[in-house]
Amino acid sequence: MRAICIRCGHEKDSLPERCPSCGFAPRSDEDKARALILSLDYEIGGEYRGKSKEELRAIGAAIAQGQPYAFDEAEVRSVLAYARAVLNIPPRKLLLDGVRWLVPPLLLLALIYLLLFVKR
Repeated sequence: MRAICIRCGHEKDSLPERCPSCGFAPRSDEDKARALILSLDYEIGGEYRGKSKEELRAIGAAIAQGQPYAFDEAEVRSVLAYARAVLNIPPRKLLLDGVRWLVPPLLLLALIYLLLFVKR
């Protein structure tokens, strides 16, 4: 179990999948934010903000009994703002950051390869 369906409370194996019980799949940005909040994947800026499995199961049971979860709309807006900020990162910056992270370990691996396997 990785997430709870925000409509029926059923446990799901992954956040974006269609609910196997009621068929609901989050489509709107707000529903996607709410689905993220009711998942084990709820992390913003490297900080885990989600609930435990036990808490999610209790929330799911309450939803299944007809008690909708009372989302904090400020929290939903915060998730939406973070998602928009991430989506607005320019591709060039992503590429440069990727190069900065990948080049040093690749150079180290190349040096180790040269030292261990290239005959002198």
